[in-house]
Amino acid sequence: MKVWFAWAGACAALAGAATPVEVHGRLSVEGNRIVDDKGDPADLRGMSMFWSNWSGRFWNERLVQAVREDWKVSVLRAAMGVEPDNGYLAHPTTQEARVRSFVDAAIANGLYVIVDWHDHNAQDHRDQAIDFFRRMARDYGKYPNVIWEIFNEPERVEWGVVKGYAGPVIDAIRAEDPDNLIVVGTPEWSAKVDLPADDPITGSNIAYTLHFYAASHDQWLRDRADYALSKGVALFATEWGTCEYSGTGRLDAAETANWLAWMDDRHISWANWSLNDKAETCSALQGGASSYGTWNDANLSASGRIVRAAIRERNTWYDDFVVRKDTVAVPGTILGSSSSDLEGPRLEASTDGSSRHLAYIDDGAAASWTLRADRASHLSTTLRTASANEGGSVRWLLDGAEVARSSVSGTGGWESWKEQPGPSFSVPSGVHVLRLEFSGAGTGLFNLDAIAVSAAPLAAEATAPRAPAWHRDGNRVWVEGAAAGTARLLDAGGRLLDQAPVRDGRASLTLPVEPGVRLLVLPGQTPRLLPAVR
Repeated sequence: MKVWFAWAGACAALAGAATPVEVHGRLSVEGNRIVDDKGDPADLRGMSMFWSNWSGRFWNERLVQAVREDWKVSVLRAAMGVEPDNGYLAHPTTQEARVRSFVDAAIANGLYVIVDWHDHNAQDHRDQAIDFFRRMARDYGKYPNVIWEIFNEPERVEWGVVKGYAGPVIDAIRAEDPDNLIVVGTPEWSAKVDLPADDPITGSNIAYTLHFYAASHDQWLRDRADYALSKGVALFATEWGTCEYSGTGRLDAAETANWLAWMDDRHISWANWSLNDKAETCSALQGGASSYGTWNDANLSASGRIVRAAIRERNTWYDDFVVRKDTVAVPGTILGSSSSDLEGPRLEASTDGSSRHLAYIDDGAAASWTLRADRASHLSTTLRTASANEGGSVRWLLDGAEVARSSVSGTGGWESWKEQPGPSFSVPSGVHVLRLEFSGAGTGLFNLDAIAVSAAPLAAEATAPRAPAWHRDGNRVWVEGAAAGTARLLDAGGRLLDQAPVRDGRASLTLPVEPGVRLLVLPGQTPRLLPAVR
């Protein structure tokens, strides 16, 4: 019998390290690389939002959660429009509120987020930028998630002009936030990265912006960027496209592949332009796509399909976590479509194809989600459901133990969505499996779109006793030093595989011979990963 131990990151995940920020920590610049808190290349890959003043419907937490789970992004870019219609200069309160809400969502989902002063003439708006970044750094500088991009794309101005603008803005940020990464734009739409290489800004954790569009920029710009790297400056491709520099025109898949390989080789982090449905080639979405990220292939543009695949292929470390891509942070929103295990129900697209929900929920069906609670909390739930029938009942289990029961009523139609109250229950900090078991009259009880979860803190958790010890002998798991109660063995879907009473601190459980993830749940302890037997 050969025992395979999951990657060490899986064990870290059970301790709570399940998100990009928990894995990489605070970023910094070492030489010509952006590295994590262990000194390893950060290699962030993700998406840029479109101008905030023209794409507000996409700037929401459900989208952030969905692209984290499905696209596996590790970074999102909040491109706050400054000059154009309805931008920051005309409506500072509205635009800043939109950015703050988006940053809050990214932090809640454990993602890095670039706060982008999306301006082509920032040198003319320096005072406004100083005021904005000072406030934002005061409130968000404590979070390692946040990256400051202080000038999106300087146009045809000298590097000295950009440098003169950047100095006071950086000073304002550093007065509130001494550590987080700052990215500075470069002349000619952030393509002249050779200029700061020859005349860098003095300071720590400063990188420079490289923007490219694959159908317009090829080897000549990579050569220029290689020169900058050879001079020891760090680059961040905070915006790049698969198409022409206009954002539309021809899509160049071959040159996109060349750029991706080049960035991989040099460990350059990136965000693709853009997560939007505007009728242009570089938009990742087709017109009318859902605002909430629940897309199928038909909702993605050709560019969107290429970039989603590129992110998922590169951010494969998500797959190495027991807390998988569908892990949900609570409080938050549990999407029906993010279930980690289904017994009977299936995912169904809405009539217009813009979103997916849990459907075909019949008597005896079940669904599970992997949850992460950063602190012990009392959770309150609200279900968004629809049913042309009478509805049904739900049995709620946390880590295999029943915590509540609730009922769902009919709404008059399979897409007549209604908010219905769910139960409240307490959850300790850590990683948990939530399992819902459905019952009712016959088939087609109801559809489930989402479960909204709010939380109230519990009293401080008592200092944990010394962790119980366990070992495996063949297909038996032996536990010593456990608290009184019941020891349980679950699969990744929360199904009970075996259980045994703890007597004098000891218990013995039987492992199935089939391969798969197993969780050992002991009284008063966070579930722990058991190595899979193959």
